[in-house]
Amino acid sequence: MTRLAPLLCLLMPLAACVGESTAPPPGVAIQPLHPDAMTCGDKALQPQLLGKPESALADVKLPANHRIIHPDTAVTLDLQGDRLNVQINKAGIIDGVYCG
Repeated sequence: MTRLAPLLCLLMPLAACVGESTAPPPGVAIQPLHPDAMTCGDKALQPQLLGKPESALADVKLPANHRIIHPDTAVTLDLQGDRLNVQINKAGIIDGVYCG
């Protein structure tokens, strides 16, 4: 029994992690933002930016709520309809301009 005591001390805190799920109940779908809620201005900027080098961003006025996403950049998964995301690929080319 004394050999199990250290193991039990390590496992007891994990028992606190078991609890209610934060997932929606079965049959309840999570609704994405309506397309009208996407107000970041991505459609107007896509022709100016897509396929261009990252340096093209210097010539464009980006909205206050934006983020530049490089490869291997950690980003939050929260969806904000007024936030502009500009995605840069490994070659330094803008390959994504979208709200979210």
